[in-house]
Amino acid sequence: MKQPDRSENDIRKDADEIRASLPEMHLPESLSAESVTDLVSGVEQKKPKKKIVRRILAGAVAACLVVTGLFVLDAAVYAPVINPKEGEIEYAQDYSELLSIIKDYRKSENFKNRMSAMNGAKIMDQVQTVVDADGVGVPESVREPAYADAKNGSSYSRTNTRVEGIGEADIVKTDGKNLYIVKGSTIYIVNLGSDGKPEKTSKISPLDTLADKDEKGELVDDVDSGFGVYHSCCIFLTNYVRGIYVYNSTLVVELCCVRNKKIQTGIAVYDIGDTSAPKVKRVFMQDGSPISSRVAGNSIILVSNSVIYSETIDDGIIPRVSSGENGSDMKDEMVRSGDIAVANAANPEGFLIVSKTNLDTLESKPEATALLGGGSDIYCTDSTVYVATECYDTKSEKTNTKLTSFDITGEKPQLKASGAVEGTMLDTFSMDEYNGYIRVAVTRSGDNCVYVLDADMKKVGALENIAPGETVRAVRFSGSTGYVVTFLQTDPLFVIDLSSPESPAIKGEVKLPGFSSYLHPVGKNLLLGVGVGGTEEGTDGSAKLSLFDVSDPSAPKEVDSFVMENADFNTEYKAFIEDSDPNTYLIPFNCWRYSQNEYEDNILSTDAKRSTGVVRISVENGKLVQKNIYEVTSIDDNGAAQFTRAAFVNNTLYGIDCYGLTGKIISFNKTTGETLGEFVFEKAAADE
Repeated sequence: MKQPDRSENDIRKDADEIRASLPEMHLPESLSAESVTDLVSGVEQKKPKKKIVRRILAGAVAACLVVTGLFVLDAAVYAPVINPKEGEIEYAQDYSELLSIIKDYRKSENFKNRMSAMNGAKIMDQVQTVVDADGVGVPESVREPAYADAKNGSSYSRTNTRVEGIGEADIVKTDGKNLYIVKGSTIYIVNLGSDGKPEKTSKISPLDTLADKDEKGELVDDVDSGFGVYHSCCIFLTNYVRGIYVYNSTLVVELCCVRNKKIQTGIAVYDIGDTSAPKVKRVFMQDGSPISSRVAGNSIILVSNSVIYSETIDDGIIPRVSSGENGSDMKDEMVRSGDIAVANAANPEGFLIVSKTNLDTLESKPEATALLGGGSDIYCTDSTVYVATECYDTKSEKTNTKLTSFDITGEKPQLKASGAVEGTMLDTFSMDEYNGYIRVAVTRSGDNCVYVLDADMKKVGALENIAPGETVRAVRFSGSTGYVVTFLQTDPLFVIDLSSPESPAIKGEVKLPGFSSYLHPVGKNLLLGVGVGGTEEGTDGSAKLSLFDVSDPSAPKEVDSFVMENADFNTEYKAFIEDSDPNTYLIPFNCWRYSQNEYEDNILSTDAKRSTGVVRISVENGKLVQKNIYEVTSIDDNGAAQFTRAAFVNNTLYGIDCYGLTGKIISFNKTTGETLGEFVFEKAAADE
């Protein structure tokens, strides 16, 4: 007899009644929710297992509905056991619950549309990672000054970090005696002599014992995505060292590599008591490509994003962690099902993995928590990690940013809350925590907004319609004030009053040509902007420093500027260094200079000369004062080199090229600007 047409609400009502009337019982796996879903959907059945499934709610309801012919099961009707409401979080009881959600998603129109739009290249979401670290900007309260060693009276540069007391990996570190430099998949330990001339001590290649290799012994960078093999190139990197920490007498290396035919993120810990012979102490790995890491107290927090490659949805997709004394003794273990959560994962195409490892004890394996979904950026305090994820809603045709918070004060990270705002963040400095509230700056379709959320990720305030038609280029939250730079042709700097979380408001703004990509507070009333110059028509190819007076929030103004024509500054916030002198800063730059020659055969020839350098500039009495410019002509024959970072020890400054063909360090007298020496990492093949 033909069943009458019934609505989804009717079906769910019947299902709830059946569920309520059922006694607790043991259900064979053949009648589990997963097996029934596969059976009705035409998926090939697995051989039965002897294991008895104790959870009966979803399975019994599904079985009864099928037997009585209430409905034909499909992705639109089947409701998995885990289905948290907006803002709620649920942990899995077993892996089958997670697999059911992913299988349903794979059958949905949302998944089909996304796959069609990406032409099947899901893996691109995961491996599109650049070597340089993330983020722009650092709040006034967390600026980390040059480190002064009281024992020997020396001072040396420190990495510009996001939060005071929270360590961040970077591609250059110094402890006052050595430079630790990342170049590709190698870390160079360079001893700094008293004469300012660096000499190589040793180098470390952690991927040699961790990454997959081919028959020739070369690193493998091919990943079988399940949707076709993806091959990495110069932009999409799978085997590299992302950054390093110098922690007590150890070197902590954050890396990414193809291991066991999939992308994994890890940390390798080396004893550098003897820098001429560093020794590996322990290695920790987890699935996925790196999002970022932080050192809080004596622990490292590592966050990765593991995209689901396989078309086959089984236990093989569950994220794994491992540890060992070296790459050969490591055994992967699945993250426990009870440590994997669901929090309104609109597009469950992978897992976000957050782990915590004690760097003092180096425990047997990292304590990990996973979230079905994904992530793209983080912000970390001493108690909480906030993870942002960009998600496109095919129904509303809007892009949202999902925010998830993890408590990192215990032995392992624990999910706290989840929420979402409309729009996309620029970087990690677009979110901030203050007095229990989370502030988020985003660009929406057509305008820009600042949202204020409470600790449960519920929206309590919103400032919308900021600079319609423009996009956010820099954000700074400092106490109860926010600074947002937007740009289309000119640069409005907005000063936003956040003292009332429910009613954020623009207090004032200033417009000027060009825009700032990085904002750095100087004292209480000044703000230094690092970016590009321009005219009323747009940018003009110059590098520009702008000094803003923000003492009157209702009338901010540019009080001074410093411009370098045909140049650009490195606006990565970790490249911005505070000097040992007060309110003095070191900023790497690139510069191009052009000269015209005489006419020959009615053709005017033009010569281009490229240089790279570091500008040392201070803020004195409300003015920008140039102290020195340490500049050299292009240090790579291909003309592609640049000072990626700068560092100093006492009165010696080091301009460091990490990305050139050979890589170099040029040392200068910080006071006079005199060139003292240079060091080449490796000889070019043509010179050998």
